[in-house]
Amino acid sequence: MRPINEDYLMRLFANRGIPTCMFRLCNHLISKGHSKILFLSRYSTEMSHLHPAIDTITDNVTIPDLDNRKYRALKLKNEMKILIISDPNTDKSAAAMNVHIGTMSDPVAIPGMAHLCEHMVFSWKSKAVFLHSPQYPGENMYADFITSHGGSTNAFTDLEDTNFHFEIAPTQFKEALDIFSQFFICPLFTESATERELNAVDHENEKNIQNDAWRLHQLEHSLSKPGHDFHKFGTGNKQTLWTTPREKGIDTREELLKFHSKYYSANVMGLAILCKEPLDEMTRYVCELFGNTVNKKVKAPMWPEHPYGIDQLKRRVFAVPIKDTRKLELLWPCDYLHQWWESRPDHYLGHLLGHEGPGSLLSALKARSWVNSICAGGKGGATGFSFMSLSVDLTESGLDHVDDVVTMAYQYIAMLRAAGPQEWIVEEGRDLNIMNFKFKDNEKPRALVTGLAGSLHYYPLEEVVSGPYLWKNYEPKIIQDLMEKLVPENMLTILVSQAFASKANRKEKWYGVAYAIEPHDPELEAKWAEPELHESLKLPGPNAFIPHNYEIVPRDPDHSNLPRIIKNTALSRCWFKQDDEFNLPKGCITVAIRSSLSSNSPLNANLAWLYLRLFSDVFAEYSYDAALTRLNHDLNTTHYGIMLVVTGYTDKLGVLLETIMKTLTTFKPDESRVAVFREQYTRGLNNFKMAQPTTHADYRLGLLLKEGGWTTDELLECIDEMTLENLTAFIPQFLARIHMESLLFGNFTVDTALSLISVVEDTLVTNMKSKALPHSQQTRVRREVQLPDDCSYKFNCNNDIHSSSCIYNFYQLGLEDTHSTMLVELLHQIIKDPCFNTLRTQEQLGYIVGCYVRRGSGVHGLLFIIQSMKHPDYVDHRIETFLSTVKERLENLTDTDYQKHISGLVAARLAKPKKMKARHNRYWNEIATENYVFNREDIETAHVKTITQQQLVSFFKSNIAAKSSRRHKLSVRILSKSHRDGFIPQDDELDKYKADDKIQTAQTIEDHIDFKRSMQLFPLPKSAIHIPKITMSKL
Repeated sequence: MRPINEDYLMRLFANRGIPTCMFRLCNHLISKGHSKILFLSRYSTEMSHLHPAIDTITDNVTIPDLDNRKYRALKLKNEMKILIISDPNTDKSAAAMNVHIGTMSDPVAIPGMAHLCEHMVFSWKSKAVFLHSPQYPGENMYADFITSHGGSTNAFTDLEDTNFHFEIAPTQFKEALDIFSQFFICPLFTESATERELNAVDHENEKNIQNDAWRLHQLEHSLSKPGHDFHKFGTGNKQTLWTTPREKGIDTREELLKFHSKYYSANVMGLAILCKEPLDEMTRYVCELFGNTVNKKVKAPMWPEHPYGIDQLKRRVFAVPIKDTRKLELLWPCDYLHQWWESRPDHYLGHLLGHEGPGSLLSALKARSWVNSICAGGKGGATGFSFMSLSVDLTESGLDHVDDVVTMAYQYIAMLRAAGPQEWIVEEGRDLNIMNFKFKDNEKPRALVTGLAGSLHYYPLEEVVSGPYLWKNYEPKIIQDLMEKLVPENMLTILVSQAFASKANRKEKWYGVAYAIEPHDPELEAKWAEPELHESLKLPGPNAFIPHNYEIVPRDPDHSNLPRIIKNTALSRCWFKQDDEFNLPKGCITVAIRSSLSSNSPLNANLAWLYLRLFSDVFAEYSYDAALTRLNHDLNTTHYGIMLVVTGYTDKLGVLLETIMKTLTTFKPDESRVAVFREQYTRGLNNFKMAQPTTHADYRLGLLLKEGGWTTDELLECIDEMTLENLTAFIPQFLARIHMESLLFGNFTVDTALSLISVVEDTLVTNMKSKALPHSQQTRVRREVQLPDDCSYKFNCNNDIHSSSCIYNFYQLGLEDTHSTMLVELLHQIIKDPCFNTLRTQEQLGYIVGCYVRRGSGVHGLLFIIQSMKHPDYVDHRIETFLSTVKERLENLTDTDYQKHISGLVAARLAKPKKMKARHNRYWNEIATENYVFNREDIETAHVKTITQQQLVSFFKSNIAAKSSRRHKLSVRILSKSHRDGFIPQDDELDKYKADDKIQTAQTIEDHIDFKRSMQLFPLPKSAIHIPKITMSKL
């Protein structure tokens, strides 16, 4: 065996924590035929002496080439699996614990138990307060600790996993991890907490009752074999968790304790952490904290019997959605797919069935105007069973040709069988995965450890990072075997449309989904079983967008730490920043094109949407291969025009950008597709009525505060004018007078950036004869309504779909400047957790409860959001009651606590973007708002350290306190049917409800247009950078 490259070996040793002085010895041993893996494993055995709790340990974890962090994987003697990542440069530390038990392990008599246990143990929704220990008493202690140090927490429950995670400033990570560890060592569920979290689960379920995604997901479970664990109702509600068990003499809290005691065992736990500390130090600390977690020898559940047997197949389900949607899904039960994670046969078939290029199934179906989109691949399931799925979004015509769509799907499958597995397709996919893993963007710490904690259950320790990304082996037999599952006798068809309302004769138990079931037509099944090959269906060709040049460009001689203008004309302004942070061969481009015609009428707004939707439809076949290489584009309408974003590997980015612009300015709209997308647009606007109450409240608040804007009703009124004739006339007018502002960030030189932006400009000028928009029309920012001093307004809007109501209380605080901005953020930092704890945890007003900072057009304010079964008048009063406690809360803060909040806010604000696109977006936000404060975080975090506690108290008293003469309150209420007749407090509310002048005297807004006509507008914010005015005469 030849000696391996010394540079590689030195890097390998450094990353694994092995003394580099040993690398020459290792290289010599390898040259003599000794195994590198054996050598490293011997070193790993020595590392096991770091702590007696360690069973096995390895630093030989496969990671991306450019990842300079150090990784260590270990298994303790209690069989807990742990991954530690040491990053001395991280600005946040994070941890996640994944318990390999989920909703499919719920007791049959108590659906939702695993979900309730998650709430009780640890959830940002319950603020991780209900599982406490003698060492860390106090129901809100943990949440206060995390948030006061710039952190956050969350949790989720899945079919076979429950995941708990948090992040925090690195200086407080060890203490936070200590508290965290107690959740899994000495639990104590209080009776009061159990009752509160039962209500929280019930509110969460109620929020989802009218959500089609949740409804159809549960329908698939309810259609499975009765008695199978997949058949269960995983979310749970108060009926299943409290009322019904009590009727049967079951004590929910006792069962909850039994569930936790039975399943929360070290051998089904996976812990992932990211920290600043060195590996050895954190290894010892983690072993101290988790080494004594009890191993109850829990056997992780497996389900070798599939929940879909012969009685569940060969049928068509007709489901009625809440929204006006049309969907067809073909579902094939199959063996457990993850067992083949190294060869990924589901990825192979999903890649081909879901392909969108020429010769694809989607291409053929779109040519007939039957579908608009497709999705295919492995789906859902749990250990022991899986599904293959193919789903399409149907057009009106497609709903009439469902059998033809299914026939064409089987014709494509027949073509795949005839062609047989293609090794070159696997090799291409494998190369793409290797490329994307090698140049993988970093993730936010909490997101990273959340995924890795789950992966510990599914991959070998050495592959826990790479396993989900790499495609190792070509196994044609496995591909063929999986393909044999894609047959009509093994298929369930699910058809979703409101057209089946009269046909539906059944109701799903938990969500009330109306549906019907019919057997497949035997003649059709015979046809699908032996379909004729279709001449238009073909395998895709090689991907021309795979990059070959991964070089990092030379450093710009005029390098700037912040974006700078490299071009400024009457037509275009271009900002540029060469990447010096991520060192990836990637780039990001955003181009905003301002047109005075974009939103000057509802019809033009509609036509602009139709123009871009038709472009995307035409361009999809070409761009699909680019998307497979993570070279993506996004083109959307805005209130000022259109915005184009292109991101990905810079080697082929220019090719995609040039083709985008050429297609955008030359394609000819097709009348049949105009009709398809006009109908889709109409459905989308009508479906908005079924959106969540919070969505409607946000929409109404925007209409009340933003200058201009069109309502959904105004857009619907001119739908009939969305014709091919009007669109053809609109497009050249739309782009006749424009102004462009762009940002290029990443692996570019100045010359390359100028060349790329010239492609955009030259194409518009050549093909559309575009000229510069007058300077007076170039701003992209809409002004904000200025509420008068000492005001209180309310706006009511009815909601006929959801049983809960919603309130948005906005307290406007004026124009942003550095001082007021940081006062608002510091106030929010201090009160957000007490707000949640009071209004959600203690008072149980609803599942969606929060306090936020709202910004728009240089104006900011404090926003309270609550979706509740309580009447908005009552909820409004509870918000005001909470606010009445804030002054005292602020005044009573100790200096230590006050400084903790400042440090926590500074840590949160100084957290660096982990991905190139996130940094790009942060820069672009400054350009889009025309502020251009590119170093905002440094300026504002330096300033917040100078704000005194008394200044904060005075700010609250002067601007938000109920008696302030400078208070500006606007309350938007979305009223459910049960709340239309006004507020009548229930008996249990009477003791909390008292007359409040600010509530009772609120002025009702009857019409948002009349309201805005009577209001002044704030001036636009002044830009931090002076940009010279360029007119046509200076060209």
